[in-house]
Amino acid sequence: MTCFRVARLAFVFTALSLYFGCGGGSSSTPNRPYKGACLVTLSGAATGTMPCTVAAGYDSTKNQSGLGLVVTPQSVTAQFGIQVQGMLRSGSYSLASVNGGATVTSGTMTWAFSSNPAMGSLSMTVSDVSNELSANGQTLYKVHGSADAQLTAIPPTGATGTVTMHVKF
Repeated sequence: MTCFRVARLAFVFTALSLYFGCGGGSSSTPNRPYKGACLVTLSGAATGTMPCTVAAGYDSTKNQSGLGLVVTPQSVTAQFGIQVQGMLRSGSYSLASVNGGATVTSGTMTWAFSSNPAMGSLSMTVSDVSNELSANGQTLYKVHGSADAQLTAIPPTGATGTVTMHVKF
């Protein structure tokens, strides 16, 4: 994976976070979409446990759903974002069934999983999806589940080994 692709992944994660994660609250505050609490645990070449915020939604004009998370800034940062065709549903997802990926950064070192090009691995289970707010062909979801990902080192960054990311949302 080139540095350009890592930068592009970071942009996708940031865009998902901004699109799905603006504001806070619930359907009782219509202009402030639901954001749920989550927890990221890292092991391997980078370690740590950090709180995060997860947001998910569906765009009917593109027939795509997205799920992204933002980690509370710490010395090790993590980003995670995926897209699926159609509405997000309860069930299992793998790297082959999503577009997107994740990055973990510690200093200048970066580890990643990606659907294109395929690198690392992902096993995600969405246990519950409910509509929180819908307007103009957009639906924000309240989601629960977990994800386990194996992230590989991006050599030009000085990273070595692998990082296992476990997310509970």
